[in-house]
Amino acid sequence: KQAVATALESSRWAAKREHAGALLRATAAADEALLIFTANMSGHFQGYARVLSSSSSAAAAAGAGAAAEAAAELTLEWVCRHDLPFAKTAHLRNPLNDNKPVKICRDGQELSADVGEALCELLDETAAAAGVALLGPPRRRPTPAPHGAEAEDAGDEGAERDGSDEPASAGADAEAGGSGKRGRKRSGS
Repeated sequence: KQAVATALESSRWAAKREHAGALLRATAAADEALLIFTANMSGHFQGYARVLSSSSSAAAAAGAGAAAEAAAELTLEWVCRHDLPFAKTAHLRNPLNDNKPVKICRDGQELSADVGEALCELLDETAAAAGVALLGPPRRRPTPAPHGAEAEDAGDEGAERDGSDEPASAGADAEAGGSGKRGRKRSGS
């Protein structure tokens, strides 16, 4: 819970070593990468933030292959900070996590694009209903594919629930897979 509180206050996230490579790849590949936060045992998602920049000093010094071994620091711009009870997300299941409810996830867990969009929508809607304004520019909406064309992945989101306060992530080419120009990482346990 402390790590999520720190991220809320500082607009920075220090990713664990085991998630750094996936987060760095996702933020590099995506037009927009988002982290969705939930503190372990809170019963809520706490909001989501846009990744403005990411860095890994070990990766920069040793080359791209080192990114998976290094911790990453992400600079965030909070878009929505509002508690969304897990009960309001019971209908959302993540196909990138054995179709489990979104509240059940591990650190660095990605969400499919459609589930990530739906979760962000729920956060936005419940915040608006409570009179809470968005903090940053609204997130970019995926562009529908032309009729007959295969839809491009709009991004992913995942929440972590493995007992740590690490954010879950959804993003292009991140943890559980996923692709597309616009990625989403969900974070927080």
